[in-house]
Amino acid sequence: MRLVLPALAALLVTGCAGVFRGPDTSTELHFDATYVLARWAGWSPKEALTIAAANAWTDQDADTTSVATERRIVAGIVNPTTLPWVLCRGTVDLVAEGEGPSRAYGRRIAEVTAWAVPSTGLRLHFPAVGLRSPVLPAFYLNPVSGEIEYGSAEALRVLERAFLDLQSHDEDVEGTLALLGIGLHTLQDSIKHSGYSAAQGHIGSRPDPDSACCNVGATMLSMEVTLNSLRYARRLVAGSSAQAPVGWKDMIRYVLADHAPTVEAAEHRWASFAREQFHEDAPGRYGLLERWVAVGGEAVFRRALVKVQETFR
Repeated sequence: MRLVLPALAALLVTGCAGVFRGPDTSTELHFDATYVLARWAGWSPKEALTIAAANAWTDQDADTTSVATERRIVAGIVNPTTLPWVLCRGTVDLVAEGEGPSRAYGRRIAEVTAWAVPSTGLRLHFPAVGLRSPVLPAFYLNPVSGEIEYGSAEALRVLERAFLDLQSHDEDVEGTLALLGIGLHTLQDSIKHSGYSAAQGHIGSRPDPDSACCNVGATMLSMEVTLNSLRYARRLVAGSSAQAPVGWKDMIRYVLADHAPTVEAAEHRWASFAREQFHEDAPGRYGLLERWVAVGGEAVFRRALVKVQETFR
């Protein structure tokens, strides 16, 4: 054990800085953009916050995260063969396949510790028919027709459950909106995690697919299908939905192009954009999330999670 701990720490520090990434990597898409798109679709500030917060919370809740830092560390420690296996297989990937060190060792760390990650988390972030099956996007842009077409049904299961509950006017309105947010998270992840598998994740990938600026085309596709889904959901509830402002894609591209170097700067950038769009003095990302937690948002999320688990059975 005295040998395993220092060696594992050295591996993480030198080759796999992306293994235990912070929870803010995707918050621009999962919270900031989702909140703005929900408001554009016609949802009230409170409803939009419930949807966006549940979307972002899917990365942080212990039962829905796929990062699961503490669980992966424990998984590596309790199995004495973990470190030698990662070093051996990772080195083969590094030499034979030409992988960069971060990805070569990172995907092997993901592979050998995947058993410790909640299965619900893996299915929400890497929707596929099996742990080793590559993720396919929920929607994709047909290169010939230029039209958006349906893709993976697995990536739409939770979202479609939310649509059914909205259509039937489920009594737990907040829980259903949170379910909608979780479903949107999986939809968004299916696009940016396309080609990756739950077993090997995207640990150490450069560029990081969770960065909104990694692939602007994929990000904009995700934005468009998110907006369409939010408008459809709104019509199920209210009979009609609002339209995004003319040129909204260019607005989003502009926000993304002004890429902030820190989490704080990104929060400020999106908060300024939201205030400009909706003419209200709302707090930024963390102020809104604190407001959501203060009014019992986590309990609402847990109620929605019960429906997610029912859907996966």
